[in-house]
Amino acid sequence: MPLFVTRWYAVFLFVPAILNSYMAAAPTLYQELLCTLLRSLRARGYRRHGAACYEEIVLRGVRTSAYRRTCTVRAFIDTEIGASEAISTHPTKRCVCSLHRHLTSVKCAEFEELHLDHSLVSWRNGIYSIAHDIFLPYSARDTWQSLANTVQSARRGGAWGAEYTLTLPSASSCTCNFIDRDFRDRAEHVRECDTLREAAYNMGIRRDAYSLFLTLLGRALSDLNERDRWHRMPYVQTSENACWTALDAFTAIFQALLGRDDVAQPPPGRIAMRALTSILSKRVSILEMNGAPPFRDDIWQAALSGREICAISARGDASSLGWKSHLVAVGPTLVYSNNFGDVDHRVVTFDATDAVAGDFAAWKSIVLGSIDLWMQLTSSAYLNATHRQPEQGTGTGTGTGTGTGTGTGTETPCTDSGIMV
Repeated sequence: MPLFVTRWYAVFLFVPAILNSYMAAAPTLYQELLCTLLRSLRARGYRRHGAACYEEIVLRGVRTSAYRRTCTVRAFIDTEIGASEAISTHPTKRCVCSLHRHLTSVKCAEFEELHLDHSLVSWRNGIYSIAHDIFLPYSARDTWQSLANTVQSARRGGAWGAEYTLTLPSASSCTCNFIDRDFRDRAEHVRECDTLREAAYNMGIRRDAYSLFLTLLGRALSDLNERDRWHRMPYVQTSENACWTALDAFTAIFQALLGRDDVAQPPPGRIAMRALTSILSKRVSILEMNGAPPFRDDIWQAALSGREICAISARGDASSLGWKSHLVAVGPTLVYSNNFGDVDHRVVTFDATDAVAGDFAAWKSIVLGSIDLWMQLTSSAYLNATHRQPEQGTGTGTGTGTGTGTGTGTETPCTDSGIMV
């Protein structure tokens, strides 16, 4: 082998080893900062969701599986760099951006990503499963499996079917919300449940439609199209004077159940295409039906039927997105025509036009005061309906209503207001 080839081959072999040895002996400022940040994140027990840091809520030494947002990743970086005495050189803006990009996009054992289970809600004394209508107390974790087996056996022997399986939260499960109050069993608080029902009657919900009302609101607590293909939107028709109070009531209740970040109340009037992405990221959207329609007709049809839509991001990029948000409409006028037959098949109207603003305010106050019972009532109504006949949906008939019904009634349209109950 010629001499010059031998020399270049030697350089090829040994230079990387020399560089690696140098880098190990003298880490760059970026590497030093990254290691410092990861050590601090691990020590604090932070986890990442989006571009923010979250820490677990611990009550009297008991882990709740719920996490609260503490700060953004960028704010954490700035705070740690400013407080660290070991860092002598201030990093450049480019270096800080690289650190932010690494912490928000690269999987790190010190800063694990937070995967929320939308079917779980933490309370002060335990975890409630929306998907299975079961409460799991922190104080009896060792009996969770025995409880699950008992409930599963009873439901398989009932109307839920022989294939029903009750799955327990895993050790790594993260609940979607924490409600700072004790959870109560509805079976032990029948009087409070009766009060909730009477408040709905006073608001204008018919007695023979109360079960359907619970079912459709309970459906909004689960991910869209997770358990059914009903494509039904509840519409609470109000008077002009009571519209704002009703909107506030429904928004506040869903925010209490799911968390403020998962509920949207778009401003009145037509929603710009660029704003659709923010609605699609929410689990529930409360729409005001008063004046200008919130969506174009094609978006409205896609939203009601669960089809994909073409959405435009803030940067102007177009993409095809599946509709993920439940819609709950409130207001005096359903502002869409029935030209395509989508209203009478997709919208279930609850006539509350005789209710005044005080009726909605009273209903809101009562529900928020018994939010644990309300969550059980709505979840149970929806689960019972889906486990019986998940595909047929909520056929109810129009003049008399049949509760949660499962397709036995005839869906007769009432002008442009959908199924009237």
